[in-house]
Amino acid sequence: MCTDCDKLKRPKWLQKPVCAVFANHASRPCVRYRRCVTKPMFHLRDATRVDLPAIVGIYNQAIAGRQASADLSEVTVDARREWFARQLSIVVAYTPNAEVVGWTSLAPYHSRAGYRPTAEVSTYIATRYHGRGLGSQLRAAILERAPGVGVDTVISLVFAHNAASIRLNQKFGFDRWGLLPGVVEMDGQRYDVAIFGRKLVHPKPPPESLGTNPG
Repeated sequence: MCTDCDKLKRPKWLQKPVCAVFANHASRPCVRYRRCVTKPMFHLRDATRVDLPAIVGIYNQAIAGRQASADLSEVTVDARREWFARQLSIVVAYTPNAEVVGWTSLAPYHSRAGYRPTAEVSTYIATRYHGRGLGSQLRAAILERAPGVGVDTVISLVFAHNAASIRLNQKFGFDRWGLLPGVVEMDGQRYDVAIFGRKLVHPKPPPESLGTNPG
């Protein structure tokens, strides 16, 4: 449900005000200046290998921003093929014109067998689509998939200065489980990494292909 237009301060030259809509919708001109007709802006689906160039491109934007990755230089598609195969699940978000604008993944938290029920979640959004609620859409979708791949504990590692990622974790019931002080060095500065986690319930038996992303 959109915010009523008459609550917004719009310039007089705007003959048809546009509603302020929640993040995953695009607005059309208002009906009777009060109710907004909206249509979904983003759609979600499981990733395939065809999506890898777009996934890498979005990730490289995060590297440059120094907010969500400890990589210091851009990665290549070839370098990420093995990474793609290791993921338990990857979900991409795309626009009506099929442009991939965000993704999220569940990766095995550790290679040792005892960690099998635990996965690390990562979420990245194309820079120009920040602030539209897309992270929440993706986080909800990947958590729904977690029990189906045998995961009952999800961990998120975020920079302690990344307020947006911290808010996203808190929104979905993640608690702060720890802090790794000064473990990352970028551009001559040290950064802390916060550990967030959440316990899920009733995981399903993992499929035989656990650890290999389909597609």
